[in-house]
Amino acid sequence: MENFENDVLDLVKSNMREDLASTASLSVDSHLITDLGYDSIRLMGLFFSIEQDFNLSIINSCANYEFFSVETVGDLVGLLKSKINEN
Repeated sequence: MENFENDVLDLVKSNMREDLASTASLSVDSHLITDLGYDSIRLMGLFFSIEQDFNLSIINSCANYEFFSVETVGDLVGLLKSKINEN
């Protein structure tokens, strides 16, 4: 499962602003907005990347509110695990 967590961390980093991606400390405890500089546009990009990489429907799903409620990378990892297990 550590591989899965690393995959999510890589996706989070690849969708960050370039200036923050090189300097921010990224961990499962990192807060997407306050620590990593995510805004609504970057979150949408992250969710699109997740849809592609994990074959999940987020953006056009009735359950997309769950993804917009995540605060930390760890929250995102946990939600993704539960969504993948549902499928």
